[in-house]
Amino acid sequence: LSSRKRTTNNSFQLDALPFRVSPQEAYTQFQQWADKEQGLGPFLNIGGPIGSATISAAYTPFWYFDLNIRFVPPNGGGSRRDRANYNYSNFVPEPFRTAYPSSPNGTIHIPGLASYAGFSYRRSLIDPVHNTTPVFMQKDITPFGSWMLEPLKANAAITGGGEEAIEIFPDPWNATRERSLNVIYEELVDMANDQYSKSNDGDEGNQIRVEIERLRARRIYMPTYIVDYKILGVTYRAFLSGCDASVSVSGISHKTIFSDSASGQPSEVFRGASSFLSQKAMPLAGTAVQFFGLRPVVAIAQLGFNLIARLAMKLHIVGLFGGLFV
Repeated sequence: LSSRKRTTNNSFQLDALPFRVSPQEAYTQFQQWADKEQGLGPFLNIGGPIGSATISAAYTPFWYFDLNIRFVPPNGGGSRRDRANYNYSNFVPEPFRTAYPSSPNGTIHIPGLASYAGFSYRRSLIDPVHNTTPVFMQKDITPFGSWMLEPLKANAAITGGGEEAIEIFPDPWNATRERSLNVIYEELVDMANDQYSKSNDGDEGNQIRVEIERLRARRIYMPTYIVDYKILGVTYRAFLSGCDASVSVSGISHKTIFSDSASGQPSEVFRGASSFLSQKAMPLAGTAVQFFGLRPVVAIAQLGFNLIARLAMKLHIVGLFGGLFV
C-alpha cells in the first residue's frame, strides 16, 4: 500500500449523497426480492401472524478512495525486457478487466471505491450496496448538511403503524481511514487470486500481488434503507440503497442455506426431510422446511432427543425399550 501526502487542512470534511429513493420504492424493491428471488413473500405481510417486516433509514458512514491499482502477476512479469512487453491486463480481475480493457502496466484508476466505517451494521451485507456508489455518482456528492436528516415521508402501510414519516438515523463512525483502505485491499487480493486460481486449474501456489496508490480519501454518509424482517420468530436484515434504485438488495440467501455448495441444488438431507414431512401428517411443516431450511426441524429433533436421553438416564434402559414392544 502506498499513498500520497494530503495537502488539505485538518478540518473535518464530510460528504454525503441525498436520499433519492422513496421509502415506498425501497420497500417495493425489497418485496420483489423477497418474493421472486427468495420465495418469502407470503410470510412478510406487515403485521402478519407468521412474519413481518419494517423499514428504517440511516446515513451509514463510509470512507471512499480514489485509487491507482496494479495487479502484478505471480512471477512479477519476468525480466525487465519481459515486463516491457507483458500484458498485465490478463491478470486484472473482473469486473475491472471489462471496465478497463486497456490497462498499461496493469494499472487502473478507480475514483471512489468505498468501505463501511461504522459498527451498527454487518459489513459483509452493507458493503455490496455502496462500495462502488461514489464511482458512479460522483456528480451527486455534496457536503453533508443537517437538512439531510429531515424525516422521510411514508405511508402507514410502509411504517407498520400510524406514523407517516421515517426518521433518519446517523450511524456513528468507528473505522479509521487506514482500516477501511485495508478492507478494500484485502477484498481486491482475494478477488484477483480467486479468479486466477479458477482459471489455472485451482493453482493456489502462485499469488497475484496487488499494489495500491491512494490519491485521495474522504468521508461520506451513504443513504441506506434497512429492512428488518421476522419469520417464525427469527429476525433477518436486508439493506438497500437510498440513492440508486438500480443497486440490488443485499441480504442473506434463504434459498441456498441447505443447498449443496458445488451444485447449488438442495442437499440429500434437505430433500429427504422435505419429502418425509410433505408425505406424512405434517404438510405445513414440509412447506416451512422449503422456506426456512432444515435448521428449525433439526433443532426440534435435537430437543426431542435430549428429552429421551434424560428419560433414559432415570429409567432402566432395558425396561424403557422393552416397554415399546409390550
